[in-house]
Amino acid sequence: MKIETDTTTIVRKHITLRRSDILELLQRVGWKVPSGADITVRVPGGGDWSGMDLDLDEHNINIDWTE
Repeated sequence: MKIETDTTTIVRKHITLRRSDILELLQRVGWKVPSGADITVRVPGGGDWSGMDLDLDEHNINIDWTE
C-alpha cells in the first residue's frame, strides 16, 4: 500500500492603512505630498455611501490577501 500526502498551507494576511501611513509611504517613495493633503477613498456606486469620498482621518483602508 502506498500513501501520498500533499499539503497546502493558505496564509491570510491583513493590513490596515491610516491616513498617516499613506502619507509616510508616499513620502518614502519620493512623492512630496504635503501633510495637509486631502486623502480620500471614493466609494463606488450602488450603496448607501454611493459616490461619496471617505475621509481617511475617520476611515481606514483595509487590504487583505491570501498567499
